[in-house]
Amino acid sequence: MDIINLDYSAVVFLQQKVGGYKTRNLRYMENKYRYIQFWTKFEGESEEKDNIHYEVINGYIELHFEGDTAEKEAPLIDYLQKKTSALVQKGELEWFTRNTENQTKERINACRLTKGCQSKDDAAEGLLYMKELFDKHIQVFQSPSEYIDLEERPLPEAENEFDSDTGEDVSLFRINLSDLLNLSLKIPPYQRIYCWQKKNVTRLLDDIFSLGGTYMLGAIILQRKEGKYDIIDGQQRLITLALILQIMGVQDIPLLSEEFKDTMAIKYISYNRYIIRQYLTKNSSSVTEELRNKILKNLEFYALVLNNNALDLAYTFFSNENSRGQVLTDFDLLKAHHLRYVETEAQTKNLAKRWNQMLILSGDTESEKPHVRTLDLYIFRLRRWMRKNTWNEKEKYRVKNEYEAARIIEDIPAFGEAFNFYEPIQGGAHFFNYVDVFVDRFRQFASLEQYKLLHEGMQCKSHWMFRDIIEALLFAYYLKFGNIYFNEALILISARISQFRLETSRVNYPKLLEKAGDTEIVQMIDQATSPTFFFKELLDVNRELSIDPNPQYIRADYCRRLRSVFDKIDSDIQSIKNVKTWFKR
Repeated sequence: MDIINLDYSAVVFLQQKVGGYKTRNLRYMENKYRYIQFWTKFEGESEEKDNIHYEVINGYIELHFEGDTAEKEAPLIDYLQKKTSALVQKGELEWFTRNTENQTKERINACRLTKGCQSKDDAAEGLLYMKELFDKHIQVFQSPSEYIDLEERPLPEAENEFDSDTGEDVSLFRINLSDLLNLSLKIPPYQRIYCWQKKNVTRLLDDIFSLGGTYMLGAIILQRKEGKYDIIDGQQRLITLALILQIMGVQDIPLLSEEFKDTMAIKYISYNRYIIRQYLTKNSSSVTEELRNKILKNLEFYALVLNNNALDLAYTFFSNENSRGQVLTDFDLLKAHHLRYVETEAQTKNLAKRWNQMLILSGDTESEKPHVRTLDLYIFRLRRWMRKNTWNEKEKYRVKNEYEAARIIEDIPAFGEAFNFYEPIQGGAHFFNYVDVFVDRFRQFASLEQYKLLHEGMQCKSHWMFRDIIEALLFAYYLKFGNIYFNEALILISARISQFRLETSRVNYPKLLEKAGDTEIVQMIDQATSPTFFFKELLDVNRELSIDPNPQYIRADYCRRLRSVFDKIDSDIQSIKNVKTWFKR
């Protein structure tokens, strides 16, 4: 695919892959785009933020400072040039001057990833690389007191200083790979499993085989605990490097003695061994003792060491730092967040193992995973609708933020095991039990024949938007009343939400979610002590709706598909049977 001719599917693909960015694009032909822009982490006024962005254009990934923003942000550009000078020397990046509107002076105002894009996968990988590289530097420049500038902090020179507790929460060291792998490194339970993909492993091998002198491979974040070191950030890189060295003949690497229990992690390790062996066989003439020594001695890291009393700080770094190529999900971060509140090591390991299994055994399609449908598409929305709170579907870490431990008054303990979907979230074991309860209820809910008919029957086109909202509200009903009068609940809730489909031919998804909350169906369910009270209130509302007697095009298709679902379920309640006839078109 020529990336200059971005089609709609490629634009959606990039938006989904990069995530958390506002975008804009210019359509210049039918279903074709000249470029697509992704906003950076710059926190200026909205107009300025729009003028500083990443852009996929002419087959390249670029960082742009549009108009006179380059002049206004000259100190930031100078700072970014300094921070990326090594990559420029290696030929990975190129800073240059673009002629743009409103530019008062000619100065450097753009940076390009020199490797071009031949596919949308290349573009996604390039955008994520630029995001990881520049966003952190931009944030450091804006709020230097909140970050540790790894390259400018003084570093201890004596090797034996590494194992000495300085008494500070954070210590910084420069260490080569040989010394690092000889430490007693441990993988804490809250870490995600080892899951580096082929492209990550190959990129690291390419870096290694181009080694000349000293090569800095980024930061490693460790937490010192009784002479041992938990890996907070850097697990993926360190395990891969250890595998490479082991296959090159280096024995007795302590890190590889760690017990990997997760089936998926074991598969990744096995597959990556195969990738490494293939690569080394292809480059066998270069695999020498000299290269092994270079890897051990010339590969260096900045090791940020957090001491025992820095648990909150460890979580802060874990939440914000990540190895290249593996984006931490909301569910990775929720695990780390809530394990901080668990007091016993045995319980921590057990809860982490169960959580990993839940993520691994959930299938391949993200939106169909039980924990995603339960916590994101259903309960997240129900919780927001219950409190009449709006939200941005594209907000980064919105799910993580929703399920973090609620703030408390220290003098008053939290208690209770009610497991209402809208209750405040207690930190620790209670949260993991909360998730277990609702994911289990979802599995029961999803096994109902009525659910399967609705879910599969309304899967296509934009119908799924309405279907997911109907399912979320049905889930609230199921949590309150089980499957008693479930057919009636499905018919009435579907009729109310379908009004939004019948009144417009073009769907605005955020507005649709807001309208669903305005129906107050979730509050009706919560306040009803019997299905009859809920049904009567919803029937009265439905009678006041104006239904289009002759829907056309996509609305007609929607009615036809919903009618097909209704035809397979029944009700003995005459007033509810009448609702079904609204869709007999």
